Amino acid sequence: MGLFKRLEIRLVKIVAIVFAILVFLIAGVYVFALFQKENILKKVTATINQNISGNVFIGDIDFTLFEKFPALSIRLKNVSIVDSLVNYHKDTLFKAQSMAFQIKILKLITGDVSFGSFILTNAKVSILKTANGFSNAQLIRPTKSTFSGEKKKDGESVPRLQKIILNNVSFNMRDSMKMKFFSFKFKNASVTMDQLDSVISINMEGKMHFDYLIFNVVKGGYLTDKDVDINLVANFNLASSSLTIEKGNLEVDRQKLLVNGKFLFSGSSSMKLHFESNEILPSVAFSMLPNFIGKKLSVYELQNAVMVSVFVNGPIAAGSKPVVDVYFKSTDNTLSFAGRTFENLNVLGYFMNHVDSTKINDDHNSRVYLPVFSSYFNGVLPLKAALIVTDLLEPRLFMVADVNLNQDNEVVNLNTEKFRVMSGIANVHFNFNGPLVDYVDTINYKLIADIAGNVFIKNLSFDFIPTGYEFRNVSGSFDFDENDLNVDSLYLELNKSSAFIKGNIKQFISVLFVPKVKAVAILDVQAGTLDFNGLKKTTVSNAGRTTVEDKNQTSKKKPGLNKIASTIGIIISKIELDLNLSAQKVIVNRFVATDLTSNLSVTSDQINFSNTSMNIGGGSFKLNGGVEQLNQAIRTINIASVINNVDISTMMYAFNDFDQKGITSKQISGKLSAQINFKANSKNLKIDQNSMVGTMNISIKKGELRNIEGFKEIQKYIFKNRDFNNIQFAEIKNRFAINETMIDISKLELYSSVMTLFVDGKYDLKKINTNMTIQVPFSNLEKKDAKERLDKSDSTLITGGSLYFRATNKDDGKIQVSPILIRKKADKNRDANNQNKKSNASSSDSSSNNIKKKHP
Repeated sequence: MGLFKRLEIRLVKIVAIVFAILVFLIAGVYVFALFQKENILKKVTATINQNISGNVFIGDIDFTLFEKFPALSIRLKNVSIVDSLVNYHKDTLFKAQSMAFQIKILKLITGDVSFGSFILTNAKVSILKTANGFSNAQLIRPTKSTFSGEKKKDGESVPRLQKIILNNVSFNMRDSMKMKFFSFKFKNASVTMDQLDSVISINMEGKMHFDYLIFNVVKGGYLTDKDVDINLVANFNLASSSLTIEKGNLEVDRQKLLVNGKFLFSGSSSMKLHFESNEILPSVAFSMLPNFIGKKLSVYELQNAVMVSVFVNGPIAAGSKPVVDVYFKSTDNTLSFAGRTFENLNVLGYFMNHVDSTKINDDHNSRVYLPVFSSYFNGVLPLKAALIVTDLLEPRLFMVADVNLNQDNEVVNLNTEKFRVMSGIANVHFNFNGPLVDYVDTINYKLIADIAGNVFIKNLSFDFIPTGYEFRNVSGSFDFDENDLNVDSLYLELNKSSAFIKGNIKQFISVLFVPKVKAVAILDVQAGTLDFNGLKKTTVSNAGRTTVEDKNQTSKKKPGLNKIASTIGIIISKIELDLNLSAQKVIVNRFVATDLTSNLSVTSDQINFSNTSMNIGGGSFKLNGGVEQLNQAIRTINIASVINNVDISTMMYAFNDFDQKGITSKQISGKLSAQINFKANSKNLKIDQNSMVGTMNISIKKGELRNIEGFKEIQKYIFKNRDFNNIQFAEIKNRFAINETMIDISKLELYSSVMTLFVDGKYDLKKINTNMTIQVPFSNLEKKDAKERLDKSDSTLITGGSLYFRATNKDDGKIQVSPILIRKKADKNRDANNQNKKSNASSSDSSSNNIKKKHP
């Protein structure tokens, strides 16, 4: 047999012997424990009694070697501690299903009972302090011996606890005097302790559940219904009665907090705590605060985590309120509140509750300071601001802010479904000083805040897509306060029009915040060309601009753009206009005028124009009137105008021949002067002929008619060799009355190059019930040239007989002319003269006879 084989056999024997000895030793220890059961129970009872007073009940005690082998475990079952008044307050200070101690076997053999660990399972600690000052916490009398293991007078040492394990251990504290209520549970936690001189090092880690920590009943509790993972390293100094948290880690809803601080329990007890997190979701942080505060803060929805550092410093005494300082920082975040959104938010802030050191540290004495606040308002407008909020119970806000738009900057994209911005710069600077909330006086409908600022715009070009409006080269400057906006200067090009504007908009800022308030814009508008045809709704060209697909994608990415567009639409609808308007040229449909001046008033329901004058067709046109009921489908138009020496063809063309086909602008010429009063309803900018009422007094000089249907009808009967296709007239004067579709023509005397005629009756614009009488004197039969007929324009032409015609509508609406009477008026005059002669003669005879009777 070799040497190595012999060594192997010996080693096996040695191991076997050691194992046998160990088994014998363990068995011996276990037997020893059973024999020392009474002594061990005595030691345990002594340990507990040295730290509490009251009645201690232990249901049972047992031992095991297999729970924390090779240590001996002692388990106390159904342990409770009560005071003498338990029947009164119905609360047990302490009760546990199980309390287990681990004892080192070697020390137990030597007679020294040393607890390596202490395990508490399914236990509850309830501390009560009543309003009359009684507290069952008086049962607890902590001593240094708990951790020191020092010798007693009887020579026995009190066991030292090195580690405490807590499984499902609840802690409740009700202090009715200070109105503080705590409730939390150690679900699974361990506390390791070590002592060096008078300093006890403590390391705690595990999982806890907080029901609530209530320091103020009105405001509610902290950490309500929260699970917390805890890992703390602390030192308790027995000499100074102070607890120092060297390092702590708390995790709530997967959010981590670092904590350190110090509690001083002797003399003027105080605390200093510091909480810090590199990233914590505000929603989680708010949920850890009392419900009263959390609800207030929860309206400020921050999407991403923030960096926060909290310092709490002050006395622990009842009724005291510590100093609180909070520093926070966030980058590239999103904030939403009150329907407003701030994207790409960068913020740096500070909170304190001790603004005035002579006052109580509370919400009234608080301030939030945000020296850095930059974001895109509603994801669109780049906003930079500095804010201060004071007094969190009645918060006031002071803010200095700038909004700077530069469409050339690729970061700024203002395109939406309604707006498309191509280029330009717009800067807004403003100050706000007033309540953070409730800054509107809902009784008097006004702002109760101070606001001031200014606006600068340069070469801004954008489209308002729903209307087809194209704004170009908008430049100007404004200043404003809480009431009014002063337009120092504003130049803009709108579709084919351009204007320069100055003036004041009253209550403009109030419109942004106060319901029911309407703004009034009193403006001087000087325009080059006002082309209202260019304002008709059209499809805005996409040439060189964002495509429809890109625009829709942008709108989906930035819904705040549509909010801004809707807000602008609401603002526009709440502005009333009072304009002093002047324009070199005005174009409306086919109407073209120059040198326009007008006082124009526009409200949400009507448009009024007064002192309106312009040049049209070589003459002047003055106008007063308005359009009412703009909010309804059917609108009312009132017009009073004076026309002087205007080309009638131009006038007829400008007003679309007044929606009739009897005489059009191509068939008439001359110089028109008139006084017109007109009222009608319109729908979709079209006159309702059935609603027309008005009068016209007209004078037409150098008039001419061409290719008039009615005159051609007359020519069927007489003057077939004269030129009825081109008729010149002497001055025409007459009065017309309009009632619905009927034009009532007073006797109209027409002295023309082809004939003289007189017209009266009614002309129906519907071409149904026209009924006019046309009188053609026989004097027209005289042979004269056209010039002679025009020069002979007097009443002598009516002497003698006349031909009479009636003008009516055919079934197809065309005018038909038919004779109604042929008679020599001279014969009638002759008969009348003869009758008068006979009557005179009879009278003469009668007179002669009477004379004869008197003078025979």
